[in-house]
Formats: sequence, C-alpha cells, structure tokens
Amino acid sequence: VRSGAGTNYKKLGSTSKGKTYTYLASKKDSSGRVWYQIQYTSNTKGWVMGQLAKLVETTATNPVTAYEGTYQCDRAFITIKASGKNDAKITVRWGSSAWEHSAWEMSGMFDPSVYRVDYGNGVRTDYVYNDNGSVSSKKVAYKNSTGRVQFKDTKTLVWRDENEPEHGEMTFTKISDSEQPASTAKQVQITGSPVMVRSGAGTNHKKLGSTSKGKTYTYLASKKDSSGRVWYQIQYTSQTKGWVTSQFAKLVSTSTVDYSGEYVETIAGRATVTVTKKASGYDVWVRWPNSAEEVFNWKFSGTFNASGVMNYTKCTKTIITFDDKGIDSSKTSYTNGTGSLTIKNGTITWKDNKENAGEDVKFVKE
Repeated sequence: VRSGAGTNYKKLGSTSKGKTYTYLASKKDSSGRVWYQIQYTSNTKGWVMGQLAKLVETTATNPVTAYEGTYQCDRAFITIKASGKNDAKITVRWGSSAWEHSAWEMSGMFDPSVYRVDYGNGVRTDYVYNDNGSVSSKKVAYKNSTGRVQFKDTKTLVWRDENEPEHGEMTFTKISDSEQPASTAKQVQITGSPVMVRSGAGTNHKKLGSTSKGKTYTYLASKKDSSGRVWYQIQYTSQTKGWVTSQFAKLVSTSTVDYSGEYVETIAGRATVTVTKKASGYDVWVRWPNSAEEVFNWKFSGTFNASGVMNYTKCTKTIITFDDKGIDSSKTSYTNGTGSLTIKNGTITWKDNKENAGEDVKFVKE
C-alpha cells in the first residue's frame, strides 16, 4: 500500500488476499497502469495496484461511512451520516449566544476525488429560549443555502456556508473515535442453574454470587484452572468482573446492534444524547441545558448487554456557563458518576445514580 499511484511512492504498509477496503478513487501511473485509492486505516488513505486488486459491489459502498460521526468547533457541532449510495446527510447545531441557537439541515453527494460534499439545499432554523431553557420561538431563517464540507481526514473537516460569509471556513474535529467493531460480539450464556460466580478461574476462589440458566453476560476472557477446566470471565455487575465454569456456560455470538446516533429528548427538544461506537463499546455524551446560561455535560463509556442496557462508571460531569458572547466558564463537577443507559426501539431511558437525573426523560433517535 503506497502513498501515491505508482511504485515510486512511499510504502505505507502491506495487505493480504481477501481483505476489502472502502474505494475512494482510481488513477493511472506514467506507464498507464491503474491504481485504486483506498481508506487504508481510519486516518490513512493509500493506493494499491489494480493488477493485484479488483472493484467489487457491496451493500455498503458509500464512502461517507468512513467519516460518520459528530465533530466540534467551540460551541458548534456537525453530525455526518451516510445516506443512500454516496450521499451525506449533514446536521449543524450552533449556539450563537446564551439565548439563541441555530440548526442547519442539508445533504449532498460525496466527491471522492476531492473528499468534499457540495450542497444547495441547506435549511437554517433559529431558536430562542426562555430563562428556564424552553423554546420561546422557532423560525426558518432561509432555505436552499449553498455550501460545502471538506474532509481533511477522517477526524477533521472544514465547513463553509455561502449564506454565512462572516463565519468563513470553520474547522471541526471529531469528538471521539468511531472505528467500527466486528459485526459479532461474544457473550457467555449460562446453561446450568444455579451457577456460582467466582473471583478467579477455579473453585478455590471466593464466591461473588450466583446466576441462573439462560442469562447472558459480556465475555471478557477465558482461562484454564489447574485441572485443565476452562473458565470464562464475565462482566457480572456494572462494577464487578467474575468467572464461571464452562461446564455450565457456553460462548455465543450475537449480532451486534449499532446503537450509535444522536437522540433528542421529547419534552423541549433541546437536550441531546450522542452515542458513538468505538473499537470496544461506546462513548456517550449527554448535553442538557439547565437554563439559558448554564449547560450540564455528562461523558461516560461502556458496553451494551443483549437487552440494550449499559451500566456505566467513571462518568464525568462538567458545568458550562455562558454570557451573551459565549462560554464564560467550565468546571468539572465530578468524575466518578455511575448509572445506566437503556436503548429500546430507538428510545433512550437514562438514569444517573449520582444525582438521580434523567430517569423521567425519554430521548428518541433523530
């Protein structure tokens, strides 16, 4: 895999027969040989010789998938989603002051030769808030604005809207890694009842509790005891890892549901939950305006069980205050919060144990 279309370019690494990559572009070298540009890693584009590779049609050929996620620039946020075969759906949210917030919705075709999306259907909606954080007015400012999103790499983009010349070009950085995990995830299913959960791989270890037939847990590791019997390490509770014997448990593969996306609360539509898939598990960011001058941010990570429940620890809460010009101060409230997040049929139920926050609020996927 090389940095350009030709054998005279720098070697970036190698790949092997059967592997597939997102196709970005093609080009001929000075001898007329065709080269294909691929998304080699999440951050690196590379070129492979057409003589040793071929184009194939798949159900997920949209190159925008390599750039999906939420990007941030100060108080503005851009969410990129793949749409159709090669289109991108773009959402921009921008708090222009403590009392006002604007949202843009647009879409356009991704051009892999220049890594850019040009659009001509942008719709800007302006929101004004009361002191209690509720929407006092909502107005469409304009429709059919033109602009572009230029991708520098899979973690950086530049946005420019021609209806907003005073903003110029704004550079956004991805909030968190959105690398896709494998399509299946291992879990441990209990086949006996009751089954003891122990602190280590062996009957000589301390009993942590018991479980029953049919229950499933996130699989963490496996190990043999002194007699050669295999034990599975599981996520027993949100804060406790334990071990069960393979004599009464088995590994199962379940389809991994992709819970990533942006969810908006159903009361005023201002609080949001952003769920981002990473290499192992998910990052979650809850943004909840407490008033027009104060916003609470919660950030945590975890994995979902087979029922769509994430029990999390080490949640960080940050309080951000604003004046009329923007951010006035940012303060970390705590870093050891615990709670749970449940996703079912595109709806989030959230409960933070530190403050009993969120248990009565529902968030729905946009």
